[in-house]
Amino acid sequence: MLAAFLPPYPFRSVPAPYLWCYYRLLCEWATESCMFITGRDYVRLIDQWEDRWECTADAATRLDYSLPKNTQPPQHHYAWLDEGRFDDWLRIHNHNPLAVFRHFLCERDNAYEEELHAILCSAPNRIEAVITFLNVPSLSAVCQRLGIPVIHQELGPLRGHIYRDTAYFDFQGVNGNSEAANRERNFRDWSLTGLKLADLLMFFLKDPSFIKRLPGKTSEVGIALQVEDDSNLVAFGNGMDNQSIILAARSQVATSSLLIRPHPGSLFTLREGSIPIDESLTSLEFVARCKKLMTINSSVALEALFLGVPVTIFGDSSLCHLATESPHSVSLVRRLAFYVFAYLVPRSCQLDPCYLRFRLDEPDEKTIIEYHLDCYMRDDDMTLPKENDFEDLQTKLLAQVWASNQVRTHHNERLQVLTDQVNMLSKELTDVNKRLIEEGEAHGHAIQVVEQITEQLNNLTKQHSDTLDELRIREKKIEECNEILNKIRNNRILRLYINRFILKL
Repeated sequence: MLAAFLPPYPFRSVPAPYLWCYYRLLCEWATESCMFITGRDYVRLIDQWEDRWECTADAATRLDYSLPKNTQPPQHHYAWLDEGRFDDWLRIHNHNPLAVFRHFLCERDNAYEEELHAILCSAPNRIEAVITFLNVPSLSAVCQRLGIPVIHQELGPLRGHIYRDTAYFDFQGVNGNSEAANRERNFRDWSLTGLKLADLLMFFLKDPSFIKRLPGKTSEVGIALQVEDDSNLVAFGNGMDNQSIILAARSQVATSSLLIRPHPGSLFTLREGSIPIDESLTSLEFVARCKKLMTINSSVALEALFLGVPVTIFGDSSLCHLATESPHSVSLVRRLAFYVFAYLVPRSCQLDPCYLRFRLDEPDEKTIIEYHLDCYMRDDDMTLPKENDFEDLQTKLLAQVWASNQVRTHHNERLQVLTDQVNMLSKELTDVNKRLIEEGEAHGHAIQVVEQITEQLNNLTKQHSDTLDELRIREKKIEECNEILNKIRNNRILRLYINRFILKL
């Protein structure tokens, strides 16, 4: 059975700190019976969490998981870690949570190893591997004694809305203690003649034409800052922090020649006006503005390598061995290609049980690269070439990279044309709607005037009818009076009386 180690300790004042990883594992391992070594907060019902970004639909979509209706599926086995141990560590480290975090990431702990040993030995079935999202020396030591592989994972350096999504997959460590350099050093199966850094970058950009829209150089040195309490800085920064790297850069060039890109997850903001701050929409655009990049161990370093920008990495990183190469050199292209196609994995493979077992079978690098290439080709909806269509892996990789870049470039150009057409039609539709609204308003005004005239006409018609009725009544009265007068005229006695007595008065 597969197992996942998800520490419950609030190193950064947040319980269940790897909650999104747990939710994604529940989706990826839905048909498996697995073991979770974790804390009880992870199995809280969704509606019991308040203001957790992991419980939003946006986060679930962005990180490829569904919000679980059952947060503790019955097919899985759960082993609960002693969460009180965190308070013990705090007392030892002067109640400094980051010091505890550093201890957890860098040092072995005998008491903790005893707890982990007992938990792993209590598994109902043989554990094939333990998945962890951070380096834990105690976990690695116990698993080594028990003969259990440890797979270190994390979101890869290429992700977001402009790149294919990648992930780290490492049997030694993630960022710190990485196996990337050793694996690449032992691989000499290609020269990749003709391949350029731009080809590699275009392959991993969702829109290859994005590379043509990058800005020019404006700053001597760019500084990529990181989250202050991130494990990369806490454990693998070699003593450097955000303040230190700014001071190091200012000792080399004038402050006005720097360009600093703060991390969006930082708890602090730089004071405006004190130093140039990058406001690029993407980190790739930021790197394109810089003649040189400095970072502790940010993944932005990979983008600098893609663009041929010299990069200084102060901390421990899986990219350190590549930062020593000359920009745009044949050697850098060859080594960087291994890094992105062999070391990094497609994120869709990261937690897939089939892929995990594929890697546990210890395939050679050629087989791993072909597996990854096939995943990327499927993402592009491209027909996979047959094995015998290529003489070797190098030819296959070059053909697929160039074919993918060409197809996606054409696709995105066509998509841009269609998008422009849609935008034009949308504008025309907006104009038509505007005219319709204006005509509708005019029509409405005309209807209002007609209704007013109609009302006035109805009033006049009623008045006319009433007048006619009144005239008819008056005519009837006149007729009655005439009849009376006629009767008087026809009555001789009455007429004599009138003439004799009334008219003479």
